[in-house]
Formats: sequence, structure tokens, C-alpha cells
Amino acid sequence: MKTSLFRRHINAHWIGFDPDEMEAAHIANGLFLEITGEQYTAEDTNRLAVIADKRGPVKGHENTTLLDELSPLQGVSEGNLALLRAHIRQHVGADGALFDQQIGVGCAYSAASARLVVNDRHNDGWSGNFIGKLLRIDFGWGESPILSKLGDALIDETDPLSAMLMPFLASEKTSFDQNYNDLTDDHFESLVRQHEEMHSLRGALDTFAAYYPTYLSKQRFARLLVILTSGTLLRYIATLAQKITGNERIPFLVDASQKSGTRTRFASQLSYIRCVVVLIEFYERLVQQYIFERAVEVGGSEQVTIHAVRNAIKDVTDQLEEELLKDEKKRYVLDEQIGDWRELLRDTAHHIVEMLFDKQGIFVSAFFRSVGIRAGMVVPRGPYPRKHFAFQPDTLTALTMACIAPDAVPMTMREFTDILWERFGFLVGGGAEDIEILHRAAIRDVNEDDLYSNYQAFTQLMVSLGLAQQRSDGLVLVHPVKR
Repeated sequence: MKTSLFRRHINAHWIGFDPDEMEAAHIANGLFLEITGEQYTAEDTNRLAVIADKRGPVKGHENTTLLDELSPLQGVSEGNLALLRAHIRQHVGADGALFDQQIGVGCAYSAASARLVVNDRHNDGWSGNFIGKLLRIDFGWGESPILSKLGDALIDETDPLSAMLMPFLASEKTSFDQNYNDLTDDHFESLVRQHEEMHSLRGALDTFAAYYPTYLSKQRFARLLVILTSGTLLRYIATLAQKITGNERIPFLVDASQKSGTRTRFASQLSYIRCVVVLIEFYERLVQQYIFERAVEVGGSEQVTIHAVRNAIKDVTDQLEEELLKDEKKRYVLDEQIGDWRELLRDTAHHIVEMLFDKQGIFVSAFFRSVGIRAGMVVPRGPYPRKHFAFQPDTLTALTMACIAPDAVPMTMREFTDILWERFGFLVGGGAEDIEILHRAAIRDVNEDDLYSNYQAFTQLMVSLGLAQQRSDGLVLVHPVKR
């Protein structure tokens, strides 16, 4: 068995989706497929989007070839074709799918994105579909209004990019229907309902939905929703990790001032590192549980013995033998001196996770990093160290809309930061219990004065973005729509 299949079984059973090599673009693609239930057969669009692969330029995808072979390009200049291809690449890419990286190219996710989703490329490991099914659960107020609203937003013939793409899309659509291993709707719903936090997160998504169409265009609604659903999955993963490992709730301490060398910046880095450590511990626990259940199956009894665990470990390592034998350092040697089966489980799981899941991009901590960066919640972007939590403007806009309904009265800044912590786990300082929350998470190199300064910087950021207004008496009220 390849490690990818081993992980996939664990992910499906205990997480509900596969975080391996996942990015925000994939989450959006899967969500679009789940909601619309259809996809385009966009072969010509693929030719336009893919210019080169790892081996170099792709034959038949050159500008001159496309101009000669595709009738919709007749009369188009090579310069305009280059601009069109830049648009398309941005919409199917991971980074450009959320944030406009090239001036004049286009605006991230929009209605056109749904036309670029084909099943052989969405590769979302069920993460977007997971969100789609979360939106369908009835928590007592029916399914989410996002389902119909996003379906409407993704059908927009007036969207400029959609208009450019229409000539290259096949006229027929194909239905989308995918099952993820043995993950049934009942199993999925049980995963979600056991965490009260998911009830709150669904409520946040529904609150955000109320801003469309009155306050958000179709394109902006789709883009902010991708950011918000990415944050929802990060909170879900962190909640799972916290509960399975028995840790305190993991705070995402936001560095609002973005000044390097401060204690707040260092504490935010520690907050991120703490998340990664707990996520690794979390996955080791899942591997332990996998081996434990195998021991029950092999031993034929719920009363697990050291003998049954040893046999289960041998069975699992035999399945992974091909991967374990690739490198001498990765081989697992069963320690016969360990007499406690629980300790033996911990030792084996630690080895498997450390030795086999060490590549970048195939682990839950890599999922947290990749999606966090692309959703504008983790910086710096790229392969740089000292990752910490900070917000992009659109990210903060989406979170604010998920915390305050459009028809609600404005909140005080303190009320807003409390909800931001309760729903999404982001901490900005200024709260009476914030310092204790950080201390319980073993983040101690920051004091109350540091946190209050960070809170003031966050307040200024909210005001500068138009998400809060400061009155003449100094009181700051939060609402994404000016009152």
C-alpha cells in the first residue's frame, strides 16, 4: 500500500476530507462542483490555460498554434491572446484564484471560475464537497442560503471573463457526481455534529450570505466566500486536533501592527508553531487509532493485548513495506522491550508520521500553511520562515461579514473581537481573558500591554478599511456597511 492510500483511509474516516496537497483553489473547485452538480468539458480552455509543464512548453499549446487552430481566435492579435491566457491562468491557479497578482489581469474567483472547473483538475480531496455538505445540514433553520445564492452568482453571462471564455467551452455540460471512498452522508454528518463549533461556523457562513446580492457583486461574493470557507476548514481542522489530543483550544494570535521584532510578532509566530505541533500530534493519534482498530480486528476481541498490537503493527508496516524500504532511515524496527501496548502504539505512530509523512504538501500542517497563506490569514507568503497570523483586507472583510448581519446594529470593537475568537479562533488582544488563553496554550512571551497595543492597531486597521467607524466621542463601532 502506498502512503497516499494509507493517509486517504485515515482522512476519510476521521477528518472527512483529504488535506494532502490541498489549496484554496481546490476547495473552491470542489464547492462549485458540489453546488452546481455539473461541469464543462473544457478541452480548448485547458489548451489556453496550460502553456508549459515540468518538462517545458507543451506542444500544441503555443500562441501561434492556437491562433491557427481555434476558430474563436481568428482575427485576435497575439498580444490580446496573451492577456486572455493570463486571465485564465489566474483563475485556475492557486494564488491568483484569490488575490490579483498581476495588475490589469483580472479579479480572482468569479462566475467564470465555475466554467473552468473540470473533474480531472479539481483534485479537491473532497474538501470543497465537505463544505457543500456542511451547507446542506439542517441545524434547526434549514439548509444554507449560500447554496442557491452561489448557484446564482456562478451563472453570469455578463462577467467579462465568462464572455471571453464562452467560445472555447463545449456546448454540452456533464453532470458531476462523486463519492469519496466510503464516506456516506450519515458518516459525514456525524463528524460535523459532534463539534459544537461547526454549528457556529455554519451560522457564520449563513450570516455572510445575507450580504448578497444587495451589498456584494457576483464576483466579489464568490471570492470572499472562497476565503471564508477556507477559514472554516482551518478552524475545523484545529478543533479536531484540539479535541483528539486533549489540548486547550488553539488561539490564532493575529499580529495587527505587522512590525517585525516585537513581542507580539514573536507570540504570533509561537501561536502558529503551536498549531503545527498540535496538528502533528493529532495525526499521530489518528495513526494510533488506525493501528488500534487493526489490533481489535486481528485479535478478534475488544480486549487489546500487547500481542495483538504487535501483530497489527507488523500488518501495517508490511502494507507500507515498499515505502519503508526505500530509505534505510525509514525502516521501522519493532522494539520488543516495550511491554505496554499503548506506549508501543505511540512509538510506531510517531515513526510512521515522522518518516513517511515528512514531505512538504502531504500533511495536515502543510494543509494549514498552504490554505492559510492563500486565504490571506497566514504570512509571509512563499517558502519563508517565521510564519504568523495576519489578515489581508479581503480576508478581514469576509470575516467581518460572517460575524455581523447586514441588518444588525453595529457592534463595539470588543464585542466584535470576542465573536471573532468564538467563531474562528482569531485572537487580537484587549480581552480580559486573552492573556490567560495564550498562557494556557504555552504562549507566554507577551504581556497585557503588548496585547492592548495590538488591539489598538487592529482597531485602526478596521477603521482604515471602512469596516468600523470612530465616532466623535472616540467610540469605535463595527459594521461592514456604513450606517
